[in-house]
Amino acid sequence: IGEDEPMDVKDMTEEEFFEWKLKNSARLAPGDSLFDRHSCGDLATNLEYMASSYGFFVPYLEHVEDLEGLVDYLGQKVSVGNVCLWCNKSFGSMEAVMKHMVDKSHCKVQLEGNEDEFQDFYNISLEGEEEEWETD
Repeated sequence: IGEDEPMDVKDMTEEEFFEWKLKNSARLAPGDSLFDRHSCGDLATNLEYMASSYGFFVPYLEHVEDLEGLVDYLGQKVSVGNVCLWCNKSFGSMEAVMKHMVDKSHCKVQLEGNEDEFQDFYNISLEGEEEEWETD
């Protein structure tokens, strides 16, 4: 294989595959639905659309510090990682994970047990501890 020819995916290390996925995956913007690629154009309209179409809501919304960042992260999890937001099951494509989430009613975010994954977007501890997630 020449230097400018792409590596076979099966020959890539995990890190190489992750970088390849980041570079080559379609991305969802914060204005794009996480469940059907419908584009609303802006975050607020998109959240309303996903709530009315799929019952989606952002848990503990009143404690979210970076809503756009959170929705962007969820979009990357679906579009680049092809991972279900509820059960964390991996799929081969964005379309497959979207179909799974809709078919299984997994159009929701699982925070319990995943607090570390989401701590950058919230200003509370979801573990019921007195201390906040934020660290100096």
